[in-house]
Amino acid sequence: MNRKGFALAEAAVLAAVIACITALLLVFGHNQRRQGRLGEDIGKLRRIGALTGQYAADNVDLYWNFSWKKGGTYSQYPDLNNAPTDLQAGADQAVDILRRVAGREDITRITAWFPHVSYAHLPLLDRSKVVPDETFISAADERRLTWSRDPRGFDGGLYAPSPPPDPAAKRWPYSASFTVSTTFFDKSPEGNRVEAASHWQYFVPSNAQLGGKALSGVAFPAQKAFAHDSNARHFGTMQPYCTHDEARLPILFADGSVLVKAAAESNSGWQPNAPASAFPSRFKYAPQPWEPPTLSGLPSEYVRGRFRWTRGFLDGRDLGGPEACTGQPGCP
Repeated sequence: MNRKGFALAEAAVLAAVIACITALLLVFGHNQRRQGRLGEDIGKLRRIGALTGQYAADNVDLYWNFSWKKGGTYSQYPDLNNAPTDLQAGADQAVDILRRVAGREDITRITAWFPHVSYAHLPLLDRSKVVPDETFISAADERRLTWSRDPRGFDGGLYAPSPPPDPAAKRWPYSASFTVSTTFFDKSPEGNRVEAASHWQYFVPSNAQLGGKALSGVAFPAQKAFAHDSNARHFGTMQPYCTHDEARLPILFADGSVLVKAAAESNSGWQPNAPASAFPSRFKYAPQPWEPPTLSGLPSEYVRGRFRWTRGFLDGRDLGGPEACTGQPGCP
């Protein structure tokens, strides 16, 4: 082979080496960014744990959530008073906070809305007077971060895919990635408890009793999941729903600790209105266009309730032990 042939061969080898190095650097950079976002989310959850303790210290040991009750007169805005249900009272309280703290007096009263999961942090932000607050948004939830940084742009439809612009959709930039389960605010008797139709649709009976519960009421604080992301965003290319078997995510526990756990390690949960049943809650993860897709690629797939629906509510365990509980029908 002549010198020209050697040069071409050497150039091809060099190009291949450069391509391999570039690919490795890209993978390394991606992993570094992913680990950085995971570390940031762990820090955010720890911050939420600290805020939870501060809120309880000032509110007779209660977890943060909406506190307004049906029939009450709480707001300076007449249209947000005298709610017919606890559900509507919570929605009215959320709108009241958005009007006063976020300056969104253009947001009208919202009906048929269950804010107690993705907006439960608003009473906390009513204390700090900072709305929105990225503490409650995952560092890997790029879409929600974008909305929160430009709510008016969101209103104008700048960030597709997103909920279509309408008066009720103006709330979305103030929503959270980190959510809590009904365990911490559903006080209803059996038969009137909140249940899930899908990961974003809930059955809320008109007689449901909603509000914060006491920190001291948790039987196993180190084993009870309190707050976590709605999707697992830090491991692999997919972002499964938080209770999907393949999900792995950081979780804030009721004792204030934050641990990365696989959903498959957790107990299966229960059906709150059929507590004697051995079968867990099951509901659809049916993502909207702006949410991570299903693992199967289908429009929806079923997931177990797990730590979204803890057996025995505050008496139950989510991880690290059996679903032990006291004073509830159907407890092992």
